[in-house]
Amino acid sequence: MDISNDPPHFLLATMPYQSHLNPTLHLARRLIHSGVCVTVATTIHGHSRIKTFPSLQGLAYASFSDGFDEGTSPSDHNQDDVMYKRKHVGSQTLTNLLQNLSREGNPVTFLIYGMSLSWAADVARAMSIPSAFLFIQAAALVASI
Repeated sequence: MDISNDPPHFLLATMPYQSHLNPTLHLARRLIHSGVCVTVATTIHGHSRIKTFPSLQGLAYASFSDGFDEGTSPSDHNQDDVMYKRKHVGSQTLTNLLQNLSREGNPVTFLIYGMSLSWAADVARAMSIPSAFLFIQAAALVASI
């Protein structure tokens, strides 16, 4: 058995909405401070719209296609079709991203995915990568309890 001295590598997959990105980046910082490497991955369209990326040693960024690289709006498509395409295209391109990272000598050892990317668990399972769901909840809801 080959045991590596490299730190664990977490990939955090999220949609490019501010309400998803900010908590994901907060988690990334916490993970890095515990000694792991983190790659934050979002859609190609979302990645292209981010003006500045927080810089932190151990933090990298990547993108994957969700089939809507030029963006989409709710009025453009039937929402069921959007979700189907995101799952179908996103599953394949996230798989490609994970394979590329592994080929580059930076294999992902744990995948964390956000609410709109539940299919990422299937990708992780198919590649024998442990995964977890990141539940992002608005503070207003917690305050109402």
